[in-house]
Amino acid sequence: MGMPLVAEVGRDGGYSVMNNSVLPTVRFTDNEIKALFIAFMATRNQQLPYLKSRQSLAEKMALLSENQQDDLVLLNQILLFEGTNPHNPDLLDLSDLPHPMLEKLIQTLLTDRCLRLTLQEEQELKTYSLYLMHLYREKSVWHIEGFDHQTTAMLMTYIHVSHAEELTEITNWLLFLGEDIFIKEMSPEVAESLQGRFRLYS
Repeated sequence: MGMPLVAEVGRDGGYSVMNNSVLPTVRFTDNEIKALFIAFMATRNQQLPYLKSRQSLAEKMALLSENQQDDLVLLNQILLFEGTNPHNPDLLDLSDLPHPMLEKLIQTLLTDRCLRLTLQEEQELKTYSLYLMHLYREKSVWHIEGFDHQTTAMLMTYIHVSHAEELTEITNWLLFLGEDIFIKEMSPEVAESLQGRFRLYS
């Protein structure tokens, strides 16, 4: 049986009443509860977003059965993660609050992964247009991995012009790049292949 829904959290973090609505009952197995608790423990002193307060999570864990709580207390005593104070595992050396820019960045990326970043390099401000591929944390530092659009490269490659498949592949690739390339040198066979494609539309 579902349980009545009293309110829902809006996008702005506020509450709005919804009448005559139900939420499905959610139940966790003992192993699922342990998995959630271990993940909860592992985030201590990591300054991750969406962990502004552990109090509400801790209060919900207090509603578990006595046997389940005993298991979690034992796990809390025997498991130590990086950043945990070994003399007092419950002591948080750092605030749970992450850098405010991190949460704002993640919220932005959920909407659009194309970013325009303005960075100060020495005495100059530079702007980059970036498509973000990954946002990851390594050695307690957050990194952005992305593809810079304003990026250029020099390509030197060789193909067997007598192989029709290779000739077709390089022709397709050059046409795909369009006006973004500047050709310094090209074999007559590749040039003829490109002109042949142009004649298809003439």
